[in-house]
Amino acid sequence: MNPPAGLEGELYRELRRTQPAPQGICVANSAGKVLAWSLMFDDDASVLGFLDHAVERYTAFPDASRPMVAERFMRFPSQKLDDVADNGERLEIPGKHPEGEACPAEIRVADGALLARVVGRRVDSGGKALSDARTQDNYIEDRFEIPQALQRAFTDGAEHAGGKAFQVPDAMARLLASNAYLGQLDVNPLGGQEVGARATGEDIRLWAKRADDAMIEIWGESNISGEQAEIGGRTDGRQWEHRIALTWRGVIGLGEDGTFREIVLVAEGAERLRWGNPEHYRNGENAVAHLPAGRPIDFDGPVWYGVRSGS
Repeated sequence: MNPPAGLEGELYRELRRTQPAPQGICVANSAGKVLAWSLMFDDDASVLGFLDHAVERYTAFPDASRPMVAERFMRFPSQKLDDVADNGERLEIPGKHPEGEACPAEIRVADGALLARVVGRRVDSGGKALSDARTQDNYIEDRFEIPQALQRAFTDGAEHAGGKAFQVPDAMARLLASNAYLGQLDVNPLGGQEVGARATGEDIRLWAKRADDAMIEIWGESNISGEQAEIGGRTDGRQWEHRIALTWRGVIGLGEDGTFREIVLVAEGAERLRWGNPEHYRNGENAVAHLPAGRPIDFDGPVWYGVRSGS
């Protein structure tokens, strides 16, 4: 990653300077100095122990008035890594962004693109959403953009169809299907080699028909599957497979210029997701002892997705 300009960028550079790996849990003080990093924990109690340890560190080093080291743990508290020395720099963090400086966390949408929100739920056999929405195999929220070029290709298809049903352009159909899945980012069946995914099946057939001058109906099916792939000729130990079969229906509202004004879609079907290397959990080891490997997931059942424009 390339840190942005400004104070956020300086903070990200400090995190990257001290990090033991691109993932982990970090606690910093009010001056943006890292108190402690940990990638994993010995057990559940060690998670709370790490937070208590961070409080002790903060009490001793609440700011950058005196030099401090960044403590790092591969697994807290049993596997400590080398500390990283203070670089002598201090961040002056204001209460808000200076006038004229944009916040990197602000949602930005490309010119002409439509921002869409997707919500996914795992449901029971009766179609009722499972109550535990804390885990990514039960509930997800995400955002994605529909670029203006895809909107134009879709409306051009509607124009050429002359009121008859037409197939949704492959790029747009694939965009919708690639954002409807449970689990973490790495298990997107259509995600590609960069996230360690290899598509094993892709059959997406969405159709559309103009309902009136301002509305187009959409329906169809998607059936996709994927699994772990080699990265640079090797694997990192992950083991996963993912299959999703959905039936889609919904509408797209058109603006006066022929681009999308809104989109509302519902997809229902079944999903099979298995994630986790059994070797990481031998002898009943706790999941927090292998956090970079991800929490083990194994489910096969009905799911529901909703897609709607807006932030």
